[in-house]
Amino acid sequence: MKCMKTIYQVGVLAKDCDHSEKPLDHRAYLICGEKKALIDGVPEQYTEEYLQNIEKISPVSEIDYLIFTHTEQAYTGAFSEILKKNPNITVIATVAGLRNLKEQQNAEFCEEVAKNAAVLDLGNGIGLEYLIAPNLDWPDTMLLYCEAEKTVFSADFGSCYSVEKQEEASRTYYEDVLSPFASYVQNALEILEKKPYQQILCGHGEAPEEITAWYRAWSDSKKHEQKQICICYASEYGATKKMAEVLADALTKENCSVCLLDAKKETPERILAELYRSDAWLFGVPTINRKPPACVLEVLHRIEVARASRKVSGVFGSYGWSGEACTVVQHYLEDIRTDFCPKPVRAIFVPEETVFAELLQYAERFLKKIREKSQEL
Repeated sequence: MKCMKTIYQVGVLAKDCDHSEKPLDHRAYLICGEKKALIDGVPEQYTEEYLQNIEKISPVSEIDYLIFTHTEQAYTGAFSEILKKNPNITVIATVAGLRNLKEQQNAEFCEEVAKNAAVLDLGNGIGLEYLIAPNLDWPDTMLLYCEAEKTVFSADFGSCYSVEKQEEASRTYYEDVLSPFASYVQNALEILEKKPYQQILCGHGEAPEEITAWYRAWSDSKKHEQKQICICYASEYGATKKMAEVLADALTKENCSVCLLDAKKETPERILAELYRSDAWLFGVPTINRKPPACVLEVLHRIEVARASRKVSGVFGSYGWSGEACTVVQHYLEDIRTDFCPKPVRAIFVPEETVFAELLQYAERFLKKIREKSQEL
């Protein structure tokens, strides 16, 4: 599929997960001047179709550059096969991107670091400018700008699910992938304001003309909208549940939207979905055999680290003898780089009035941290 006179779409347009409510296609691009550059790739299972699409335009062996806007494996899955067909191809990514590629590939390859505002000259008046724009949604992300074609290559920025309602598909993708990084979305918008582009070629779906206006509104609204807090708890005898309810009531009275979930009754998928769309997380954990309940641990271990780093988090719980569960959860939340609210509240067996007072104070500290985080966005 040809996008403009020098740009070809070579990705896989067949929907990924056809039976999913959120199907994706996987787009990659070949841009041709005197030299040729392949921009991004597809998941490993689509490698053969991807290579066939490339070969319709150019032998893989004749491509000069392979550029990765970021190194999520949905984009790098065909990397090893490209190298087999063209071991002399020059691989270009940010510093962090090249480091990730080396770990993924475990092999040597010709490499070149993408430096912000530098331009890769492909000849025939075609150049690609590197625009470093981290955390969209990977730390190593960059955008590419082709002045000759007035085109931006944007990977996840501007992407959408493969469904009919364009704004809904774009908004859902934004909420799922980019909303935790609203400040970085605004940074990318500022970068693009300086470029007279006419189209954005993204990694999934087609970016509509309105996408930057939508992103501006959606990312800015995160500063002002009602704060979303997810409280995930497990309770053996009702004590930790009571603590969760006290926190939920206190935060609701402060105009927060609180989702209270019992990890024993809800599926991990439901809990993760609520965590990802929330601004902040609270985990309620009793101590069972010196550790948190298995249902909470399963949720914690399935959290995508990249989607945790902008969240405020906290922990509370009841215990009988030793009380290690809160500390275990605290260490995990700190390890995945959430902004942890210190001094968790713990109750010995049944919480009493002094514990409820501590919970109210903790709710105040927790909300203050959320508001401070919001000002950083």
